[in-house]
Amino acid sequence: HMGVMTTDYLRLLDTEKIVFSLDSTPRGAGPRLAYFMNFGGPVVTAETLCSSSLVAFHFAAGDMRSGRTSLSVTGGLSVILGSFVTDFYAKVGSLSSNGRCKTFDARGDGLARGEGVLTAVLESLESMRARGRGAESAMAVVMGSDVNHGGRSAGLAAPNGPAHQALIRQAQRNAGVLPGSVSHVELHGTGTALGDPIEANALARVFADSATGSVSVSSIKTNIGHTEAAAGIAGLLKVVLQFSRRSLVPSLHYHQPNELIPIGEIALRVQERLSSWDG
Repeated sequence: HMGVMTTDYLRLLDTEKIVFSLDSTPRGAGPRLAYFMNFGGPVVTAETLCSSSLVAFHFAAGDMRSGRTSLSVTGGLSVILGSFVTDFYAKVGSLSSNGRCKTFDARGDGLARGEGVLTAVLESLESMRARGRGAESAMAVVMGSDVNHGGRSAGLAAPNGPAHQALIRQAQRNAGVLPGSVSHVELHGTGTALGDPIEANALARVFADSATGSVSVSSIKTNIGHTEAAAGIAGLLKVVLQFSRRSLVPSLHYHQPNELIPIGEIALRVQERLSSWDG
């Protein structure tokens, strides 16, 4: 299961001479990988903009829970091969002025593009036990996930606060996790003036009445930029690595909170320094 988004490679091809090619469309990424690696089972290429790799991950996890497969490779890829997307972001005012994603910060003025090819290998606990290995040998156990859409909002790329809340609550129900037991959350957090406050305030409302203490938040985009189709799996792998090492790494470029994100007044705090993860 792979997440894809942009069409940079297709734009490099002489499309006037190409009627159709499996290599010329992003939708062929999943089947092409399965062909190259000689994989069987369900193959899905998700193309849902910046959520692509997380949607692919959700489908892969669902296939495993349903028993359709016991092992799955899932991920996302984003490689910048031209200026088309960058020019578009610049035209609509979405690019950071200094090439940094300043997530949660008052100076947050846009995203910085990044590249990434990231994959995760999922295996069912039943399969692991059959091989004589327990859950303790895994880097992390996925308890649950969910996907939704916010319908019409301020714009196609604008988050929908109530839909965010509904998604988080449903994912927690699917996982059997109470909000009060959550100590850290990796946000999408692109560093834009519009998206960050909507996302952070939606999360805060979910935890406001049930969290026993503040929940730390961070965004890997402050470290590697916005990797678009690979952004979701990048954030997930960051959480897995932190969990396996019982450490939380800093979310960078944060100095003064965005006034639309009342950090300190709500149950969220930005992860500003390296610390142990005891939650």
